[in-house]
Formats: sequence, structure tokens, C-alpha cells
Amino acid sequence: MTKKSVTSGRVGQRQRSSSRVTIAPEATHMRTIQTEVPEQLYAQLRSLVTLGWFHDEGEVLREALRRFLEVHRPELMDEYVRKDVEWGLRGND
Repeated sequence: MTKKSVTSGRVGQRQRSSSRVTIAPEATHMRTIQTEVPEQLYAQLRSLVTLGWFHDEGEVLREALRRFLEVHRPELMDEYVRKDVEWGLRGND
């Protein structure tokens, strides 16, 4: 499997006026993260940029990370575990 290295280094706050995507990072200070992604995932990421849905790769990654963290908040994860345990104990379908 071929991997691509993706680095997002743009710093600062920016709002896009496009009708498709509006992203305004909440923090004014940003950190740079470097990672490797599989070629197929990178191709999908590039496609979103090429089609104009996002300004650059960093914008795609920030939105994806924001959405992931929104869904995987610790309090939600605890609730999911409690519901699984309740289901296991009671067998509620």
C-alpha cells in the first residue's frame, strides 16, 4: 500500500464565502500535524479539493477531525458503553 504524507501548515483564522463550505476554526492559534495516509484516502481528499468543496488539504483534514471529535466526545462514549451494558443485562431489543 502506498502512503502519502500530508502536512497542514496554514495558520490563522479564515472564513470561506463559498456557498458549499464555511469553516471558521474556533482557535486562533493552530498546531501543525504531519501524518501518512493510504493512497486511496489521499486521492479522495484531493478530489474534494479539486472539485472545489474545500480550499486545500488542511481544510479537509480540520473538518474531518472536528467532526470525528464531535461524535467521539468522552461523555457520549460513556453513554454508549452504559447502553450496551444495559442491553447486555436486560436483553432489550
